[in-house]
Amino acid sequence: MTKRKARRRQPERRRPVREPGHDGGYKLLYSHVAMVRDLLDGFIPGD
Repeated sequence: MTKRKARRRQPERRRPVREPGHDGGYKLLYSHVAMVRDLLDGFIPGD
């Protein structure tokens, strides 16, 4: 029986971080005018 040499583990390669161009979720969220108005009315005190 022969012994194998232990291999050194290679460092884990990481994917480069990609900067987001546009966030489609926020665009979709804020495209509903009535919902945004209701949100603002609920968080911002009125006159």
